Amino acid sequence: MASNSLQQQIASMRQSFFDEGILGDEFIELENLVTDTTPNFVTDFTKIYFFKSPGVIRAIEQALETYPEKLDFLLQIFKESSRRIGAKKVLIEANKIVQENNEG
Repeated sequence: MASNSLQQQIASMRQSFFDEGILGDEFIELENLVTDTTPNFVTDFTKIYFFKSPGVIRAIEQALETYPEKLDFLLQIFKESSRRIGAKKVLIEANKIVQENNEG
């Protein structure tokens, strides 16, 4: 009985990530790639994203200060990796930075 309640809470929380625009359809596509032979695919894929993202963010911050010509390239890397895992909100914010950079 308690496990049903927990499953409902998890399902509700997961749905709220989509409703709030935090996750996008690409995340569902990732989930669809899970098989019996790769049950941890989504976990492994997102771990890589979260492991590499701080380094890319640091590089973006450095580019803002010292290498502005590299900024577009680094933002594209960050946007593409965010898109691949379905990090919709991150992608939206990265697009805002690109737009502001192009206008500035």
